[in-house]
Amino acid sequence: FLFAFLGWSNFVQAKLQITTYNLGLATGYVPFSKERAVILPNALKESLRDSKVLCFQEVWNEADVVRISEELKEQYPYQILAPKAQKYSSIAPVCKPKNLFGEGKVITCLRKNCLSKSGDEFTACVSEKCQDAMNLLVGENRLCANALFAQVGKNPAITILEVLNPFKKIGLFSYEGAVGTMLLSKIPFTSGSAQFTDLATLSTTVHRGILSAQIENEGIKYWVACNHLTANLSLAAPYAGPAHSWEEENLVQVEKLVNMAKEKGHDNVKILMGDFNCGLASSNVSGDFEKSCQAIMDQGYSDSLYSKNPDCTYCLDNKIVGMTKEVKSYQLDHTFVSGIEPSLLENKIVLKNNYPLSNGQNVPLSDHYGLNLILP
Repeated sequence: FLFAFLGWSNFVQAKLQITTYNLGLATGYVPFSKERAVILPNALKESLRDSKVLCFQEVWNEADVVRISEELKEQYPYQILAPKAQKYSSIAPVCKPKNLFGEGKVITCLRKNCLSKSGDEFTACVSEKCQDAMNLLVGENRLCANALFAQVGKNPAITILEVLNPFKKIGLFSYEGAVGTMLLSKIPFTSGSAQFTDLATLSTTVHRGILSAQIENEGIKYWVACNHLTANLSLAAPYAGPAHSWEEENLVQVEKLVNMAKEKGHDNVKILMGDFNCGLASSNVSGDFEKSCQAIMDQGYSDSLYSKNPDCTYCLDNKIVGMTKEVKSYQLDHTFVSGIEPSLLENKIVLKNNYPLSNGQNVPLSDHYGLNLILP
């Protein structure tokens, strides 16, 4: 019995557990970002101690990146942090007064409906009350619309002055060009394998990119990629980018990711993880950008959460999600795996507990739940 127990213990220890988690630290867009940022680092350190690899998304502000990186560095000394790089308008001013002011125009609409609000409430108001005005702006001046939508979280008055400033080219990515992803590991990255693949030319409003590296655990080589791909922002802002829609942009990014993975050889188990902003519909989960998720699975990747126990990671029972206008639950967060028999994979949704904030609210750590993957 003792030998059997020791053998089982070694089997358990040999398993590789990884976690993907969208932290939702989008100031001006996701409620309580500033308050949650204060408690997140310690909560992550306590809750994710059994995971060997972590993929975080939506850590937009530099101060939050540094705080989380430093707090987890003892446990996760191997880290890849996405660089920040802004893309600027080709002209200045990027907008003309006639684009913004007048009957049916964006600024006229927000002055009428939203100026009494701030932060994420202001953003939600503009999305709800001024959708027609934003559509009109896209039709009139696509670059102006792109720039305006990228100023999420900023003071509205300052935003207006910046898009009308004839002496300054304005940034076209939100949060000063931050990608917002972090890849942390207890296991060393194979020498020369850590990289950042920039998707700036395939991104609108939000700077997207892929963090990737190779690790080796118990003699098995894994290529891991940490992603946060284009979201379905159609209810928040009309599409003003180089593709035809938010959905098409997401699919182009998925194709880039899958092609990258093909170049990594057949000796690696490949794990694509993160918030893909796509999800297949099931009995209790709504679908969104389904072509993108299906395109990954068509390349031989399995999603064990979807195939074994479909459940949401962006859920209506999450108090933060419940404060928005969302009416559906989705599985937007995934761990797609190739190179391992799907029946051997385990998934578990984690980090669903509520935490007390300094403002008296009691909410989860993010508007997403975390997703654990356990590999043999």
